Amino acid sequence: MIGANVASQSFSIVDFVILILMLIISMGIGVYHGYANRRTLKTEAEYLMGGRKMSVIPVGMSILASTLSAIGLMGVQTEMYLYGSTFAFSFFPFLLTALLFNKYILPIFYSLNITSMYHYLEKRFDWRVRLFGSISFLILSTLYMPILLYVPSLSLNQVTGTNVHITSSILVSIVVLYTCIGGFRATVWTDVFQTIAMFGSIIVVLIKGTMEISEEIGFDGIFRNTYERDRYEFPTFNIDPTIRHSFWSITFGGVGYCGYIFCNQNVVQRYLSLPTMQKVHRAAWLSVGIFVTIYFLSIYGGSLLLATFTDCDPKMAGFIREHDQLIPFFVLLISRNLPGLAGIFIGGMFCAALSSMSTFLNSMAAVVLEDFFKPLARKKLSMRAKNWIMRGVVVVFGLLCIPLMAIAEKSNTIMQLTNSFEGVTSGSVLGIFILGIFFPSINGSCALTGGIAGLILMGWISFSAQSAIAAGDIVFETKPLSHEACPDLFNVTVNLNETSLETER
Repeated sequence: MIGANVASQSFSIVDFVILILMLIISMGIGVYHGYANRRTLKTEAEYLMGGRKMSVIPVGMSILASTLSAIGLMGVQTEMYLYGSTFAFSFFPFLLTALLFNKYILPIFYSLNITSMYHYLEKRFDWRVRLFGSISFLILSTLYMPILLYVPSLSLNQVTGTNVHITSSILVSIVVLYTCIGGFRATVWTDVFQTIAMFGSIIVVLIKGTMEISEEIGFDGIFRNTYERDRYEFPTFNIDPTIRHSFWSITFGGVGYCGYIFCNQNVVQRYLSLPTMQKVHRAAWLSVGIFVTIYFLSIYGGSLLLATFTDCDPKMAGFIREHDQLIPFFVLLISRNLPGLAGIFIGGMFCAALSSMSTFLNSMAAVVLEDFFKPLARKKLSMRAKNWIMRGVVVVFGLLCIPLMAIAEKSNTIMQLTNSFEGVTSGSVLGIFILGIFFPSINGSCALTGGIAGLILMGWISFSAQSAIAAGDIVFETKPLSHEACPDLFNVTVNLNETSLETER
């Protein structure tokens, strides 16, 4: 609930200093590891896999960082605020998928001692299936990375007016620099810092927000308000496919999507960098444990947003243009007496983007080298050639994000395309891996045919749904919102321009 007297607040010098410091630390860690390991980085195994001698804790935290992004961190809280807790039940298929992946799938990848997980598809089927999986991964990564940059750049733009293109170009330069110079170790160790920064920013914002609202309604009032506002609910068993969340979509869609989260090059490459299978399992459950913690903290964050903006929805009141601006607005609101909080929050979002993007770039370097250059080379590549290829891939795909992000700013099309393509490719590629592992009689032609058929079918379903949503034929009704109790004096200086990002899936 918003008090009547709210002091004017903006992104202060302290906030800028904290934000810049977090970016410098990220870049410094990467450059340090590049310099400290400059001799061993000349080998392919070291640059792409850390020599397969990494430790459990940094790898576990890196896996977490590679699967979390600013989109996810802010999207969960906004989802809870607008639509309730139904989606939170995806926690159960997430745990089930993690258990099955660690027990049955991961040991197979580890025993093959491979760098690209798509190499398995050639060993099990043929080169065509391998190429199908590799190309799908590269296209998805290329489309997704600009969105990773756009969300935090937009958040900073909303509270300071900083040009989105300048911010994104700086972020690209930082992540390309330390990923290119430092390789896998630099990526993992910057992920450690960035995971701590992400987790810390969430904790600090939640603590401050809880202190603010508890003064008015008490700590238990946050949960009571969530219940009274009809945000706690179980998934419906209705089979209508146009419902936002049902038991069926959460269960089957959740298993499929979570399966893709675990069974993709970004994650598998990190598991394979560990020296023993025992350490692989430890890292896996460490990342799952931290992920679940952050997940439920984000759900609580949605309840906190609801308690803060009860009967005064900022969008309905005209303080923000879209609900994707809700969290930056909330952070500025609660940071009026605590300079630096907004900087910590934006810095955490930046770290989430940098960690995910550096993981993508390193994994793309592995896939391009292992699945394209090596098989197609007429003679064995020299180490010098491999170094140029790996670093060249990082630079080219990193710089490609800048023009693609400019397109994302002008239109939501690329975001809809990315979300749709992610669902389409994840299902078909995951299905091929499942066929290869659990159905020994399936051959390469059958697997490829099934993958292409699945791609076409899911593409038709996904893009039809996106078109229906864009045309207004499918509308997801939010839970009841109101602006009847907004104070007359609501003087929060927030630079919310017309640019917005729809992060709903």
